[in-house]
Formats: sequence, C-alpha cells, structure tokens
Amino acid sequence: MTRRRLHAEPRQIWSAEEDALLRRTYADTSAPAIRVQLPGHSVASIYNRARTLGLSKSAAFLASPASGRTDGRRGVGSRFQPGNTPWTKGRPHRPGGGSVLHQFRKGHMPHNHVPVGTWRQTTKGRQWREKVAEPGVWRFVHRMVWEAAHGPVPRGSVLAFRDGNTSHWELENLELIDRQAMMQRNTVHNLPDPLPQLIQLRGALVRKLHARTTSKEQGCEE
Repeated sequence: MTRRRLHAEPRQIWSAEEDALLRRTYADTSAPAIRVQLPGHSVASIYNRARTLGLSKSAAFLASPASGRTDGRRGVGSRFQPGNTPWTKGRPHRPGGGSVLHQFRKGHMPHNHVPVGTWRQTTKGRQWREKVAEPGVWRFVHRMVWEAAHGPVPRGSVLAFRDGNTSHWELENLELIDRQAMMQRNTVHNLPDPLPQLIQLRGALVRKLHARTTSKEQGCEE
C-alpha cells in the first residue's frame, strides 16, 4: 500500500491554449516572464510542462543576458576568487585515518592469487577454465580447444558438449550449434517426468500469487 502525501499542492492542469502559448514563447522567453502570461502556473510548473512537451531554450536565448548566465552574478558564491590559493596547493597527498594500514604494498599479491596456467572449474556450469594472463584473465578450455582446430566461434553460435558432460572438453565431444538449438536442448521438456509438470505448476502458482497480491495492493490504494 502506498502512502499519499498530506497537504499536497493541487495538481495544475494545462489547457490546450496554455500549451500552445508555452510552445510559442518558451524557446526565447524566461520562465518568470512566461508566468506573467500564465498566472495559474508556477515557474516550476512551467519548467516541468516544457520538459514534458520536449521544449528547450534556443541557443540565442542561452547566450543572451535574459538567461541569467552572463550577468556575472549566478554562481558567484561557489567560484574561486582572483588571488585565492587552494589550501592543498604544493602539498603531497597523505591519506588519513587507518586507510594507510589497509593499502596494498608495491609488489603485494592477494592471498587468492594463482599463477598463469592454473585450471579451475566454474561454480555452476562446472566447465574448466585456464588463467591465460594477468591480472585475472581466464578462458574456457573447451573454447580454446575448438578455436585451435577451427578458429573463432561465429557470432550467434555456441559450443555444446555432445554427451552433456562439461568435463569432457576433447575436440571429438564438442559441436557448434546455434542459440535456438541450444535453447531447445536445455528446455524443461527434455527433463524426465515429473519435473516438467512440477516446473509448470510452480510457475502457475507464482503468477497466481502475484496477481492476488497486486489486486490487494490496488484495493488499499483506492
């Protein structure tokens, strides 16, 4: 259930005539000047409506004194004044607090660092990878085996294991298929019974719960 703001300002409705006036004047007129012609709208409302309509100021207006950008007053409090010297000028950077204690020293290696040539299996796919360069550059072994024999894998294609065992990365066990074929190969309908039926029932139950939760939330907001 969403909470409504108390004492919210009434919504300002724009008529077709007001939109037409805004389209004619916004590019070359300041918002306060437009507000004189639209007394029912605030300056913020004029900016928001212009954004909604996709309006923007012209380059001539932005370069003119009417925009306030060239009057020499806007942003004065945030500028460096002539002759002002930053307090950090000429000082070397010295991190404070305990940050120095936690910095890596030159030549330091993380505790989990492994040398180039190390082999590992991925967590989910259990596919073999080899570290080929520093820092942390890994490549799948089965992909390197395929590319050594046939060249790069074409765009839109993927490598699959013929017997489904991702630990068998020998060339004879690899085949090149398109992504549609891979999707069909991994579909739930290839699973043994009753797994496909259970997956479909779970999806229907999740959708039903989501629809009921959404209808309750909408009822609370009304």
